Amino acid sequence: MQSINNITSFIKNNENEFIKSLEQKILFDNNKYDIKIKKEINKSKVRVNELDKLIENLFEQYTLGHLTEERFLKMSRNYEEEQTRLNYFIEKEENRGKLEKDNKANIKKFVQIAKKYFDLKELNHLAIRELIDKIIIHEKVKVVKNRTKSQQVDIYYNFIGLV
Repeated sequence: MQSINNITSFIKNNENEFIKSLEQKILFDNNKYDIKIKKEINKSKVRVNELDKLIENLFEQYTLGHLTEERFLKMSRNYEEEQTRLNYFIEKEENRGKLEKDNKANIKKFVQIAKKYFDLKELNHLAIRELIDKIIIHEKVKVVKNRTKSQQVDIYYNFIGLV
């Protein structure tokens, strides 16, 4: 509840600053992610081409009688499953890049919803459903110096993610 009140209070007092800071955070996160994911996409595309060649070679070996039908079917199934997974990954990540253009609209959607909860006194199901996507509760960690335990809780909000 405190986290929701902190965010709605900040939006109430500094809406433009909230929007700008989120846009900058998302841009920064996307740039870091894009560099990493572009490498993964390129590696996946190379592997898909390798698998095409392996499947062709496998078929040639089978037609020449160098492989049994059972071995051919097993190996080709494995190659094709890997290729399907890689193609799905490539398509999903390339489409994700196109969807990121909606970030500004998503921030504005979140702000509009948050405005309904500026003076939230009691947490209810509707507020949770409208504002929160997921909550991740991490494992407890012992703090040796003062003999206490600490536990991190991450709240991912709808449309904007972890703030």
